[in-house]
Amino acid sequence: MKLTRRRIGSIAFFILCFIIPKWAQAQISFDTQHSFFIEIPFDTSGVIEGQEKPFGGISAITYSGHESDYYLLSDGLPARYYTFTIDPIKGQRIVYKDLHYLAESQIRGEGMALAGPKMFISDERDIDNVEKTLVWQTDASGKLQNIKDLPAKYYGEMYDNSGFEGLTISPDHKKLFLAMERALPTSGCRSILPILEYSLGDHSTKTYWYQMQWDTKGNGISSLVALSDYELLVIERDYLKAEDRNEVNIYKITLIEPSNNNDSDCPQSGDPVLVPEKIFSFTQDLKLGGQPYKVNNIEGATFTPDGQYLLLVSDNNFGNKGNGTPTQLVALKVAKL
Repeated sequence: MKLTRRRIGSIAFFILCFIIPKWAQAQISFDTQHSFFIEIPFDTSGVIEGQEKPFGGISAITYSGHESDYYLLSDGLPARYYTFTIDPIKGQRIVYKDLHYLAESQIRGEGMALAGPKMFISDERDIDNVEKTLVWQTDASGKLQNIKDLPAKYYGEMYDNSGFEGLTISPDHKKLFLAMERALPTSGCRSILPILEYSLGDHSTKTYWYQMQWDTKGNGISSLVALSDYELLVIERDYLKAEDRNEVNIYKITLIEPSNNNDSDCPQSGDPVLVPEKIFSFTQDLKLGGQPYKVNNIEGATFTPDGQYLLLVSDNNFGNKGNGTPTQLVALKVAKL
């Protein structure tokens, strides 16, 4: 019997699902009683040294690799990110340390990830009156350069503010995973989104197809977090205007058989579509650490280096047009991983 690529992929999927023991796959849950949240005020005058404009627009959070330091990426201009310190075990308090302005000042930062000394940033902005998305990485000198060998269609027109939103590095630092917030304008399947696996070694790309779980027009992927080299957390979020609330859910996916058909905007017949497993929902009656919590516009997520907390951050859209909306930092206590 001749083994085609698709048949080999099906066999691999069978092995992954039925032969590899369940303990080999990450099982994760959260302890809300020992979780907490902090609200960063819109007006941080005198709090963050060098801050010239109101604090906000935070679209990503990532661990810096140094002690208890984290980076918060803003989508405001000029392009910038903040360094802050928090140790969820020792104290539920943020200490601001530094404000960094990027040399590429027009970047509208949406995702951020680190692989050792290398930094990766996804960028959504208007270029020549067309909404586009870019991905940047630092070179050996620390200067940001565009990654130009992703599939060409992703450098084309996007829906407004809907380019590469999720960005995460595999634990072995060999792969960069990128997720579109929403489908391309040319896509015939609006509820199925591409998640790209970009090799940092040979610069090859694999495409996985993700089935959105919350079926509303404005829903999208806001963040990715790598659990392992083949498992990801996916955060879907939407603002329900009629109800004046955010719908935010966390799912886990296992990457199985990729599609290498990068010329398509949708999976082809027979291509696998990832089916997410919901692991957490920010319900309307949620309490964190015994305190009522109303979820805001969650856009970034990262684990603490010891894996004991998943930190999430909201984008306050710079106060939501005068409403003074704060930025939220949420620390979900990991009960099982």
